[in-house]
Amino acid sequence: QHSLKEHLFNNEVDVRDVKWLGLKKIKSVLDIGCGFGSFAGELKKRFPKAKIVGLDPGKETLKLAQKQYKSITFIQGYSDHIKLHNKFDLVVVRMVLQWIPRSRLLKTIAEIDRLTGKYLYIKEFNPQQPTTSVSKHNKKVRIFKQNYSRIFLSLPNYKLVKEKVEFSSSNYYRSRHSLIKKKPI
Repeated sequence: QHSLKEHLFNNEVDVRDVKWLGLKKIKSVLDIGCGFGSFAGELKKRFPKAKIVGLDPGKETLKLAQKQYKSITFIQGYSDHIKLHNKFDLVVVRMVLQWIPRSRLLKTIAEIDRLTGKYLYIKEFNPQQPTTSVSKHNKKVRIFKQNYSRIFLSLPNYKLVKEKVEFSSSNYYRSRHSLIKKKPI
């Protein structure tokens, strides 16, 4: 059995996902919905000189993240109003967009577009079956599953670099990873 700390900060899925990206020469990263910061931490190992910023609405979550990853900047905030101005070489959005209320989705997409300099990495849960449901974690929250990477790929300056689909042990389609390159206009 793993301790809570091992579960939160030593995640083999994060290690695998960073490796899958296969990127080089990344100088800045924004991890939207960073949670406890474990993916940002793995990115910092891969790109030790990069400026890495994690954004999450959870105040207590970010306190734990900052204690664990002192070389990463963590900011409390929401995806539809990000108080940053510089573009990032890589913007990460892993398992986040499904949680965004529909009234904030277009503004969130605009913020991601505004801050993406070179690459956008989206990881989505079950995107092949667009659906909405009530969260098992909080009955007041609705989840909206759909193929969010296609929203960005419908824009003329975004191009798919690579994509990976993961299946569960029962061969059920579980998640899609999309690495998308943004071309300057």
